[in-house]
Amino acid sequence: DGKATASLWHPREAEGRASGAAVPIGELPDAAKQVVGENQPLPDGFVMLGRNAHAGGRIDTISFDVIPRSLDEALAVGLATGQQHTLPGSVGATTGTYDSAQNLALLWEIQPNVYKPQDDRNREIVKIWRKHRNWHLLTLACAFEWLRKQRSHVYIVSGSALAITHEMDPAKPMSDMIVTLHDRTIEDVTRSLGITLVDPDEADERELLESAVMNHALRKHVLVNGAAGAIWKAIIPGP
Repeated sequence: DGKATASLWHPREAEGRASGAAVPIGELPDAAKQVVGENQPLPDGFVMLGRNAHAGGRIDTISFDVIPRSLDEALAVGLATGQQHTLPGSVGATTGTYDSAQNLALLWEIQPNVYKPQDDRNREIVKIWRKHRNWHLLTLACAFEWLRKQRSHVYIVSGSALAITHEMDPAKPMSDMIVTLHDRTIEDVTRSLGITLVDPDEADERELLESAVMNHALRKHVLVNGAAGAIWKAIIPGP
């Protein structure tokens, strides 16, 4: 209906009261179509902005999902096996933290909601998954496009800092493949959209540290080691 609706998730600071929202922001932007390319499938869906709507419960989160236009397809994805950490019906999402007072965003996750169909796992969504298999490119492009319109200062966590940011158990290290795919997705999207990635300078570090966009683990790392190598600053061209 074009209206915000209460999310499933309860931010930690809300003491159990749902305060998230799922807000439709329209059709796939031209930027997303540009990133995927002419010979790749585009899902028949629409873009949703989640505000404080991430299963992790962190405050000030933003997430970008592409939901199938078909209710049956959205329900099938929402019921499929996976982490289901953002909006139901989405194959995967790009997530970050947004400081509206400073107009500053840190993107720290490009993660699937459902597991890739394999053998008997998620067989019921094989066709839907194929149509939405470029979700990682689409959702990151949608995130950059929305933040460009806000004229935000945008930062993004590099693959080398994913384990730090997600506070991974050292006994269960993150695979090299996840790191490689994360960086490859960022490289493909930024190159296609003409976005330049640079290491944060001292002023950028101060801006990040004065904000609450980093969690405790990443903040501690930046205080000790600096932001370079862990975080990129995205220089997004204007309209």
